[in-house]
Amino acid sequence: MRLVGRRWLHQIIGGALIMPYVLLMQVVLEVNGSLVRGVLNPDPIVYGAALPLVAVTGFLPVIRAIELPTARALLGGPAQGIDPAARGSRARTALFWLVHLLLGSIVAGMTLAVPPAVVLLVLSPLTGDLGRSVRPEWIAALGPARPLAGIALAALLVGAAVGVGALLARLAPVLLGPSPADRIAALRRTTEQLADRNRLARDLHDSVGHTLSVVMVQAGAAARVLDTDPAFTRTALGHIEEAARAAQAELDHVLGLLRDTPRVVHLVESARRSGVEVVAEVDGDESRVPAPTAHELQQVAREALTNAIRHGRGPVTLHLVVRAAHATLTVENPMPDEPPSRTRRDGGRGLLGVRERAASLGGRVEAGASQGRWRLHAVFPYEEKP
Repeated sequence: MRLVGRRWLHQIIGGALIMPYVLLMQVVLEVNGSLVRGVLNPDPIVYGAALPLVAVTGFLPVIRAIELPTARALLGGPAQGIDPAARGSRARTALFWLVHLLLGSIVAGMTLAVPPAVVLLVLSPLTGDLGRSVRPEWIAALGPARPLAGIALAALLVGAAVGVGALLARLAPVLLGPSPADRIAALRRTTEQLADRNRLARDLHDSVGHTLSVVMVQAGAAARVLDTDPAFTRTALGHIEEAARAAQAELDHVLGLLRDTPRVVHLVESARRSGVEVVAEVDGDESRVPAPTAHELQQVAREALTNAIRHGRGPVTLHLVVRAAHATLTVENPMPDEPPSRTRRDGGRGLLGVRERAASLGGRVEAGASQGRWRLHAVFPYEEKP
């Protein structure tokens, strides 16, 4: 029932969105002398003339920005599988916009008109002559079948809302989903990633597997002469330590290459997909940062972006600098027009957590407001991977 209600609301929204088009065409046709019977009961000519304008405006990028979150949130089912990152086709988006507003206006109009008629039909046997003065002639013409007609009319309204909602839910991924070009590009990226991962897997097997074999041989030899040749045992243990360090370095390198994207860059892309304007600049290779430091750097960047989005206003600027012995992260955004909250002035738990993360690695964080902007600057020292 909740899904039916959300889809019904989606159709009512479509009916509301078409009203500016109807109003505009009503004004235009009134200027030319056309007869118009009002907004809630427009002339069919006015309504028909508004539909081409609806289709044309559907090509605007803002229409996709409106339809995507609305369809994902209200239609449910297949519509939830729509990828917001896919650009899609403007023509297909315009077609969905037209269908949404056209069918939505029909269901919205029925939602306004049918319930009062149902009440009059169902209650007409009880009201008798009392309701005759306000009862339309077509209700009186139904005779004793008025209550059944009311039930049928209510079922028609519910059936229309359910049917149109299911239709829009099925059309949404087809018309708002990725275009064939998007699918081909995604498939190509997946193929390239799989090829790179297979190559890295082979390299990992050849290098780390060989090192582990050497470690096993050295450990076995050291165990056999542990009591009789201590000098050889110490030498073997030294070789094992060196081989283990080399294997760890190789493993860190391969795991860094297996990342789909640099971590901070991935956060920036996620923020942009949510509609936030983020200007990012990365100076240096983030993959050279050791995994523990890279993880904390990502968490600090996430907290900084979240605070900038929640408490400030755009655009948000992010600058990451990676050098041989340290990485610095700077995030800035304009302060809101109203005075900052107590939580923001005092730093809040998030800022305290950011400082603790940096301190755990020997780094530092500076944050505060200056000249109408909120600025966070974090420095993370590290020992570069061998």
